[in-house]
Amino acid sequence: MISRKPNTAPKAVIPENKVEALINKGGSTSKLTKSEDETANFTLRIPKKLLNEVDQKVQSDPLKKTRNFWILEAIAEKLKSA
Repeated sequence: MISRKPNTAPKAVIPENKVEALINKGGSTSKLTKSEDETANFTLRIPKKLLNEVDQKVQSDPLKKTRNFWILEAIAEKLKSA
């Protein structure tokens, strides 16, 4: 078996003061886009039997929607009929 000689090229050394300047410069926090700002997250407690029924409907849907999207559609339909 032939192996290559390890690369022993010297690595560039960055002066300590430049490293400190970069760290102290800091950065900006990420900003929420409009769509993210309009979304709220919450925990939904749902009986397992009902969740299984939802999952069966999601899996049988020919459009292959996600469970989340299916639930959002169901909520929107319920709100329209209310």
